[in-house]
Amino acid sequence: MYKGTKLGEVSSYLTLGNEQNDKSLTLLSLCFTFLHHAYASYHFVSSKLAQQEIDRVSLQAFKSKIIHDPQGVLNSWNDSRHFCEWSGITCGRRHKRVTVLSLRSRGFFGSLSPYIGNLSFLRKFELANNSIQGEIPPEVGRLFRLEDLQLQNNSLLGEIPANLSHCSRLKFLFLGYNKLVGKIPPEFVSLFYLKFIHLHYNSLTGGIPPFLGNLTSLEWLSMAYNPFGGKIPDALGQLKNLTSLGLAGNNLFGVVPPSIYNLSFLVNFSLSQNQLEGSLPPNVGLTLPRLQFFQISVNSFGGSIPVSLSNASKLQRLLIDFNEFSGKFSVDFGGIQNLETFSVEANNLGSGEADEMSFINSLANCSNLRVVAIGANQFRGPLPHSIANLSSTKLERLFVGRNNLYGTIPSGIGCLLNLNWLSMFNNKFSGTIPEELGKLQNLQYLDLSSNKLFGEIPSSLGHLPNQTRRGKTTFRFWIQVDKSTLNVSYDRLLKATDGFLQHLIGAGSFGSVFRGNDFKAIVYEYMPNGSLDNSCWGFRSSKFLPEVSSKPKQLCWRKRNIGYAAPEYGLGSEVSTDGDVYSYGILLLEMVTRKRPTDLMFEGGLNLHNFAKMALPDRVMDIVDPVLLNEVEEVIATNRILVQERNIKRKECLISMVRVGVACSMEIPQDRMNITNVVHELQEVKNILLRPRTVLIRQGGQSV
Repeated sequence: MYKGTKLGEVSSYLTLGNEQNDKSLTLLSLCFTFLHHAYASYHFVSSKLAQQEIDRVSLQAFKSKIIHDPQGVLNSWNDSRHFCEWSGITCGRRHKRVTVLSLRSRGFFGSLSPYIGNLSFLRKFELANNSIQGEIPPEVGRLFRLEDLQLQNNSLLGEIPANLSHCSRLKFLFLGYNKLVGKIPPEFVSLFYLKFIHLHYNSLTGGIPPFLGNLTSLEWLSMAYNPFGGKIPDALGQLKNLTSLGLAGNNLFGVVPPSIYNLSFLVNFSLSQNQLEGSLPPNVGLTLPRLQFFQISVNSFGGSIPVSLSNASKLQRLLIDFNEFSGKFSVDFGGIQNLETFSVEANNLGSGEADEMSFINSLANCSNLRVVAIGANQFRGPLPHSIANLSSTKLERLFVGRNNLYGTIPSGIGCLLNLNWLSMFNNKFSGTIPEELGKLQNLQYLDLSSNKLFGEIPSSLGHLPNQTRRGKTTFRFWIQVDKSTLNVSYDRLLKATDGFLQHLIGAGSFGSVFRGNDFKAIVYEYMPNGSLDNSCWGFRSSKFLPEVSSKPKQLCWRKRNIGYAAPEYGLGSEVSTDGDVYSYGILLLEMVTRKRPTDLMFEGGLNLHNFAKMALPDRVMDIVDPVLLNEVEEVIATNRILVQERNIKRKECLISMVRVGVACSMEIPQDRMNITNVVHELQEVKNILLRPRTVLIRQGGQSV
């Protein structure tokens, strides 16, 4: 105790000291608290800036792999602005992290940087319709927030990374139109949120995995034109939410599981170009009430076509051609008013009953109808005059060739004013050609060959107008009279018309119609350096005409180039000899099959190349132009062996020509046949045709 101090004073002093100490401690505690928060805030800001820097660096790495940017899109990707303001980039408001990278159809050429896997907030990655090469980096599997991956229509190689299965939120997977190989990773069984799978036009194998049936959120499954092989798994029948099923060109065999026909939400159903067999369920039109697109072309389906399809009221395209269906066709189209395309070509349909063509009557209710193709069947009887009622539709193409139809050609066809294609060859039509056909002002193609027509060609056909902007319309006109195709040589035509100065009976902007003593002919103007359908082509003219400069012509894109020009031209590639080979292959296939690559039958993934490829080798004779199959008469009717020998030679040659056309028109330039080999193969075809044989004589005395 202090001297002279009372006890109470000491007590009071200590109390005061304790209060002062508490205040000091409290203040000190507050200081530490503020310091902690300041440090934490500093650490948070620093971390946030560091993460943003990771995004910036990753985007720069992505840019470094793009070696060609024709639109200059990535010019904005520089440090003069925040990366969230770069073209194609979207960031979240809170963290300023990249959530969307969308650079669709920018003409990019390059590869994918593995640093893309560092964009950990990315939800949508869209790079479709470019020329991205190389493999998909496995680092993409680190994007655990990714919901939408769109890399379709590029040139990606290798296998689909299995660790994409780590993107557990993935809903949309678009990898179609690439060069991917291998199997669909079994790890994808965990992607329960997947709604859309687009893997079409790759080179995937290993069958269609049954585990896809467990991804019950799937609404769209498109895997066409991959050589998967195998059968359609029964498990796909579990996909009750499926609206679109695309398994065309997958080398599938066997029967379609019955459960597939019970997926009542299906709108698009495409199984064409496989080796599927069996029959369609009788109630298929009832179990698939939402059906709009039904395509099972080029398979081996058989039996009758179910009448219940009459109940598929939303149907727009019915494509069941090139199968083995038989019997009477009894579908009533009266309730299918939105039907646009109806094709049952190349089956065995027909019953011989008097009313088997009555289904034509109900087609008049289909106001949007554009294509009717019933050729290459066994339909028998007269073509109903009620076909004139189809004038209420938008009918553009009518195929009834290669049947057993007889009677006169209905004059009411002249009422179908939208027709641009009329094919009635190889039937038993008799009588004269109706004058009313001259009313078809949009007609570009008319084939009446191999019938029993007689009389004069109506002069009205000579006044059909030109429908092209430049040059001449492609207007083919074949007439079969008394079983002898009229093949008129240039010399004979020149003499019969006195140098094209006499016997003119009609003229139009497409050409002129002349009459000889026993024939009439439509003469086209010769177009030097011209091409089919007035299209610009990628051919090097010097390969054909020596007086033309060897510099390749610039490819001119117009609507009518579609189907002829090589696929790589659509991606900006320069004109090349590889492109020439592709165009030649398509042209060769067109000449052999008499089908253009732009024909309306080529839809839903089917094209002229695939159409011809699927026919090799056993079904080639089913697809070739019937004019190439015209039989010849022998002088000595008993010598049938020579006829058989000629037919074998002809078949061998046609198969070889189709093989060449298919080999030339491969999608990948490196896979196309070398032009030297093309010449060699076609020379072999020529040699086969020129082998010594007994001279055969056509009626009329012309040797062949």
